[in-house]
Amino acid sequence: MVDLLKLNDVEFHLEFEKAAELDQATTNSILHFINDCERRKSYLDLGYSSIYDYCVRKLGYSSSTAGRYIQAARCIRANPEVLRMLEARDVSVTSICQFA
Repeated sequence: MVDLLKLNDVEFHLEFEKAAELDQATTNSILHFINDCERRKSYLDLGYSSIYDYCVRKLGYSSSTAGRYIQAARCIRANPEVLRMLEARDVSVTSICQFA
């Protein structure tokens, strides 16, 4: 973890931008994992009744976060162009859910 108090303004904003890029990449990756986990239905072998159950009980997501990620992942699966929009930061997970 970077000590933010020791950074000058330029360093601070560079670190902030890197964190935002990492967050975006992580979100995209999570959506891909959700889609593939649903395709495999491997959560059933682990004792979870649904991808939602797996995300909440195993991964520790809140109910609302799990619901948003799952809805966004399904929307992307049905509409691949939405993924390109997410990657370009033209839309957010929340706006994808509203679109869905």
